[in-house]
Amino acid sequence: MALVNVFGAIALDASVQSVVTEIGAIADASVAAGATGSVNAKLRRLTTDLSTLLSQTDGIEASLTSIDGGTPAALGQTTMSASQPVTLASDQAPPAFTLVVGERAGAASATQFASQAAKWVRVKAEYDNLGRVYIGVSSVTKADGTTDTTSGWQLVAGDETPWLPLSNLNQLYLICDNVGDDVTYMCLT
Repeated sequence: MALVNVFGAIALDASVQSVVTEIGAIADASVAAGATGSVNAKLRRLTTDLSTLLSQTDGIEASLTSIDGGTPAALGQTTMSASQPVTLASDQAPPAFTLVVGERAGAASATQFASQAAKWVRVKAEYDNLGRVYIGVSSVTKADGTTDTTSGWQLVAGDETPWLPLSNLNQLYLICDNVGDDVTYMCLT
């Protein structure tokens, strides 16, 4: 059995040649999409479909580019190829708030804040307070290490509450460690 023929190519005997032919044989053609068939047939179908898809994208890109028409983008954005400017319309005006600020002197017993209509309220303990202040409801008490439902939100000097959604500032009460421990407040009405 000669392995190389006179031209330098690999020469195969008949049994080896039949194996090579069988491996590379195209016994089945490309199958229809969704049909049953061999893996080779399905790969042929996939290759055909990809080729068709790729040949169509040039036309799609040209269509989208013509839609763009070079319209400048708003708000400092860059118009990208094949994009359309979009304007969002709204009949809603931004919320308008009025700011009300004030101070509440500290007391050693629960004391109600002044009546002030509000939508949002924030309370801050003064920086020069010597003790803690507690914000809560009418029965607010100072934290004393026991389990209860009346201890207020504790603020040390300079601390503040988050924005609280309240309809009136007078929903809050204050109690302090010292009479001179004051708070300031902000209300958005």
